[in-house]
Parts: sequence; structure tokens; C-alpha cells
Amino acid sequence: MPIWTRQRAPEEVPPAEAAEDTPAEERWEISAQWKRAWAAIKWTAYGAAMLAALVIIGQVYLFASMFFGIHPLLGGIFLGFVTVALVWFVLRPAWRFLRMPAVAVPPDVELGDPALTHRDVEHRTQYDLNYLKNMRRNPALTEEHEGIDAAILDLEKLRQAEKHIDPKVAGEEINRFEQERILPLLTGLDKKIDAYIRKEALGVGTATAVSLNGTVDAFIVLWRNVNMISRIGRLYYGRPSLRLSFKIIGDVAASVVLSRVADDLSETAGDTLRGVMNRLGGVVAGPLMDGSVNALMTMKLGYAAKRRCRSFDVWSKRKALQVASDVVEQVRRDSASLISDLVKACGGVTGTAMDVAGKAMAAPKSAWSIVQNTVGKRMRPKESSEPS
Repeated sequence: MPIWTRQRAPEEVPPAEAAEDTPAEERWEISAQWKRAWAAIKWTAYGAAMLAALVIIGQVYLFASMFFGIHPLLGGIFLGFVTVALVWFVLRPAWRFLRMPAVAVPPDVELGDPALTHRDVEHRTQYDLNYLKNMRRNPALTEEHEGIDAAILDLEKLRQAEKHIDPKVAGEEINRFEQERILPLLTGLDKKIDAYIRKEALGVGTATAVSLNGTVDAFIVLWRNVNMISRIGRLYYGRPSLRLSFKIIGDVAASVVLSRVADDLSETAGDTLRGVMNRLGGVVAGPLMDGSVNALMTMKLGYAAKRRCRSFDVWSKRKALQVASDVVEQVRRDSASLISDLVKACGGVTGTAMDVAGKAMAAPKSAWSIVQNTVGKRMRPKESSEPS
């Protein structure tokens, strides 16, 4: 611990004052009720994820029984294929994500807090230094090395100057430094990851729109989302804490559940739309709705994982709510263009399907007209060539 920090020890907040600084909202009864409700929602989501896993296992068991009924060798090949696919496409990237070094947890320090102390400023400054050094080791930020090195030197100078100024002023200086010197270094990487998330969301939406099986949809969502999160962690050169990492994996499980439910809902919607639209419109609208839901869920999951893997802001309850609101707003802004691109991407497949279906529906009419023309010609009396 630095000497200057020990010298200013009397400025530390005593336990009695710390208790008074607790936000009044957390002591309200409605806050306790919300905590209990949130815990119930969370455990319900976990239960739904386990139920979805059991449903998928049941589907695999049904297919395995069918193949074993044909021939034991065929059943063994099917189980081997499913096991290899699960390990390679899902468990392997998840394990790689969990094996990545966890970035340092940001200190729970509000730089604009009136009760800010020199120790709080020192903790935040030390975290900023560690964050910049981790950025220096990130292969994805090779082009920013010059700016990172300059920021490290300037932050060291600012750290020395903090000892002789008021903690509030020091907090304002650190906050300004973060906004002007650190966050701009992440702008290029943030845009790259946003483009990657959009690409993955479009790919998941297209694949699940074309797929005709809900279990296949769930596997596609699970496979691509786990790979997406693993790559986001690699691009930011670290993952969040173990608790937040398992929350991200829980979000993936929830998206798989919603994907399976969305497939059933899209089938129902397609059947309903057939009564309003023509038969072909109902056939196409259902899969497109399924793909749109999965694409938006993937985009939301990617943006949330990005904010967590970035690990620059304090992940407090208030910050978590703010991030959730920001993610929903970002998805809302990008949803129209994403669905438009999804319709264009699926246009070739669905257009071909509509053409084939249209020809199939028109075939009986064409055949009947041919029969009518042929029979009509044969039964029509021949015109006499002799003059009357």
C-alpha cells in the first residue's frame, strides 16, 4: 500500500457512516420484494433451461431408437456423430471461453461520489493502469500500441499528481482521462465486434428460417451463440469473472429455450396467417418469423456479452440495469435493418420455395386444362370438307 494512502487513513469512512451511505431504496420493502421476485424469475429460467435440455435429449433418444431399430450399427453411428458434434461445436468453445484469463474486476468506485477518498481514486487509477497493460497485450489492438503506451505514461504522471490534490478533483481528472484517452482506444475494436455480432445474428436467423425442425434450430442457436461469446472474449483478451461467465452461459441456455418455443409459435403463426394471406404466404411467414426471433435474441445476447467481456465499467446492480436497458435500445435501433437483411438473405430460398409450390399448385389446373382440350378435340365433330 502506498505511503500516501496510509497517511490519509483518518479520511476512511467509519462503519457507522458506511451504513448510513447505503441507498435508502435498498432498505425499502418494495426493494426486498423485487429481489425475491428476481430470484424467482432467475430460478424459473434455470428450470426452463433444464427442461429444454431434457427435451433435446429426448429428441436425440427418439432418433437414436429409430436408427437402432433399423440397425444397431446405424444407431451407434448416429450417437457417435451427435457426441462428436456436441463436443466439437459446443463444449469445446465453452471450455476455451472458461479457460481464458479473467480480467480484473473493476473496483466499486463512483468517481462522482461526494464521499470519494484518496484510496478510492488510487484503486480506480490502478485498475485503469492494469486495463491499459492488458490492452497492450491484446493481439486485436496491435495498431493502437502507440496510443496505449502514451496513455500509460500520462496516467502514471496523473497518478503521482493525485497525491497533492483534493480527491473530488482527482476523481474528475481520472474520469476525464478515461473518457478521452482510454475509451477512444476501444472504438475500432467495438465497431469490429458490433459488425461480427450482426453477422452472427443474420446467420443464425437465416439458418433457423430455412431449417424445418425445432431441435435443429435449438442446436444451431446453441452452437453459434457459444462460438460468438468465445470469440468476443478472445477479441477483448479476457472474460469476465466466473459469476458473470456463468450468467452469460445461462443467457445462452435461455436463448436455446426461446428458440425451441419460437419454432412452435412460428408454426402456429404460419397456420394462422394462411387463413389471412394466401397459402404460400403462410408457409413463408412462419419460418421468417422464427428466424427473426432467433436473430434478435442472438443480437441481444451478443451485445450483453460484449459489455460484460469489455469489463471496464463497474458491474453493480444499477449498472447491470443500465446495461440491460442500453442493450434493448441498441437491439431496437438495429432490429429493422437486421430483419430487412434477413428477408433479403432468405429471399432466394423462400422465392425458390414459392416458385416450386406455385408450380405444384398450378400443375393440377394445367393438367385438367390439357385433359379438357384433348377430350374436347376428340369429341368435337369433324367438319365436312364437301360442299353442302
